[in-house]
Amino acid sequence: MVCGHYACGGVQAAHTDARVGLVDSWLQPLRDLRAEHQEALEAVADEAERVKLLSELSVITQVREVARTNIVRDAWNRG
Repeated sequence: MVCGHYACGGVQAAHTDARVGLVDSWLQPLRDLRAEHQEALEAVADEAERVKLLSELSVITQVREVARTNIVRDAWNRG
């Protein structure tokens, strides 16, 4: 499953490194992604656009991870 949407509170929290409670551990991959792409994110002047970019990077990363699963790779091999 791939999840992502603009104006996501979780992405916003990860972007600003805000602590939000119980879901903080779920947001760690977003924080890691933010750190990995820090230079590209900082190149975007508008903060709202940076948050949108982080959302997009998250979806791209999730799709890549799903594409690496055996079930998807086997399905592609079967055509």
